[in-house]
Amino acid sequence: LIDTLGLTRQQFADHIRVTRQTIQLILAKKQSVTPEMAMRLGRAFDNYPRMWLDMQTGYDLARLAQTPEKQFSEIKPLPKIA
Repeated sequence: LIDTLGLTRQQFADHIRVTRQTIQLILAKKQSVTPEMAMRLGRAFDNYPRMWLDMQTGYDLARLAQTPEKQFSEIKPLPKIA
C-alpha cells in the first residue's frame, strides 16, 4: 500500500510521526497495530482506526487458530447462569 503511493517507508514513517523501524516491524508482522497506530493510519489513509484494529484482530485470531488445540482444549465452559 505504501509503495503504491510512491512513498518510501521512511517518508511514510515521517508522515505519520513514527520511526521507520516501527513501520518495518509492522510490515514484517513482528509488531502489532496498536490503538495509537490505528489512529495514525486512519488519519493518514482517511479511514477508520477501527478498521485497522479489526484487521489486526483478524490476523491474531487466524494465527491462534493454527495453534495446537491442546493449548485450549483443557479450558472448559463455565456453567450457565440461570
